[in-house]
Amino acid sequence: METGLNKNDKDMLHVLQGASINFLGTLLGNILRFLYVFFIAKILSQADLGLFSLGLTILKFFVVVSVAGLDSGILRFIALYRGENDHKRMKGVLDASLCISIPLSVLVGAGLFYFSELLSTTFFNKPELTEVVQLFSISIPFFTVTIIFLSALQSLKFMRYKVYTREIGENVFKFIFTAIFLLFGWRINGVVLANTVSFFFVAGLSYYFARKVFSHDSFGLQSQFEFKKLLAFSFPNSISEITVRFIMWTDIFMLGYFSESKELGIYYIVTGIIFIGVIFIESFASVFNPTIADLYNRKQISQLSDLYKIVSKWIFIASFPFYLVVIFYAKSILNIYGEGFISGALSLSVLGGAYILYTLIGLSGYVLLMIGKSWINMFTNLLGCFLNIGLNYIFIPKYGILGAALASGFSLVCVNIFRLFQVYFFVRVHPFNKAFLKPLLAGLGALSLISGFSRFVVLSNIYGDLAFGVSLFLATYAIVLFLLGFEKEDMMILDKFRNKFVKGSVT
Repeated sequence: METGLNKNDKDMLHVLQGASINFLGTLLGNILRFLYVFFIAKILSQADLGLFSLGLTILKFFVVVSVAGLDSGILRFIALYRGENDHKRMKGVLDASLCISIPLSVLVGAGLFYFSELLSTTFFNKPELTEVVQLFSISIPFFTVTIIFLSALQSLKFMRYKVYTREIGENVFKFIFTAIFLLFGWRINGVVLANTVSFFFVAGLSYYFARKVFSHDSFGLQSQFEFKKLLAFSFPNSISEITVRFIMWTDIFMLGYFSESKELGIYYIVTGIIFIGVIFIESFASVFNPTIADLYNRKQISQLSDLYKIVSKWIFIASFPFYLVVIFYAKSILNIYGEGFISGALSLSVLGGAYILYTLIGLSGYVLLMIGKSWINMFTNLLGCFLNIGLNYIFIPKYGILGAALASGFSLVCVNIFRLFQVYFFVRVHPFNKAFLKPLLAGLGALSLISGFSRFVVLSNIYGDLAFGVSLFLATYAIVLFLLGFEKEDMMILDKFRNKFVKGSVT
């Protein structure tokens, strides 16, 4: 058992430990998700793939409405009450969230089902979308309670259960039920129904794990409800979350409005590749959030600032090489899905560039939320939403999916720059230090090497060329980063982390 860790070291170690578990699980989930999308991309036409992506985006949007910001409320208040050892109010937060979200999700699902034909024909001018939306609408209550239960588990830092349910369970269920329904000859409807059935089983798993954890954490006590406090935080955050998701999905919705289903299918693959890289920031943020809320509540701003800088740097170190590879090998990556998808290469590169900047400063939005500035976050997101709608309205009719990528990428960067300044205004912390130059130099150096290599050496097999190029890039990046050296705090934390898993536990 290791001694000598101060509170700041322990906070950092817990974030790293939780993030590593979450990252490995999310990485596995993304591999399974990639294989699943590859599977359905080979089975469905580009037009049907476009309908699937539009229907899935509509589902996710209305799930955000059903959750009503309660997931963030759970993260904040359970983390705070746990720090105060107040189990009655911890249980009250979860029970209150379920009392609100379950009837709301049933109402939203029924409404979407009823208005599915109107939405599909009048707004999107795609009558064939109606059945897709109807099938997806059935899963809204299941999807919603899954988020509520997993948020409660996350607030207690039980990250592995999210991995078991969303990352592994959901993807395995999708494969199984899609294969079964395809045997019956159901194509697009079979794929959609497979997803809906999977959400039902995932909801059951999340309930099982939540019940298991809560029963071991003194949750048999009488609940102490604080509806007003929970809603006062969650309502503005629900508006904020809706606008964030609208920023993320405006391109899909407006492509659905202006473009053919085939273009939507191509763009679905493009955004799916981009979102793989988001696992780095999400893996850290899921553990970072309750820790930041706790540090801010205890007025330990210096520790908060250190944590903010180190975690931001690690996110950038992990994300930067991924997006550089995506930008450089855009055509080769899309060719894996089929030659018909190569037309999305420029859009993939544009979004890759935008997400490099997002991973650099994107943690600011999580900090803003966890220090209780949900109203500020809401208005910031509303501004970003209006900007994104306007730019998509201008660019998509002229440039198609490239216009969608330009509009969404620019809006994402602008919103997060604004949040960066807001965090500094409220708590006088920022994520930057000179250590960011090391991964930047390593990435650009590795990119220069493979750029020169590709001019003189071309392998006959496109997959071999891609695999060799990516391997060379990553090896060069890692070597250069190692030669440039790690910071003192990095070595200390990594050493503590290694000892945690190799030699014993942290006290």
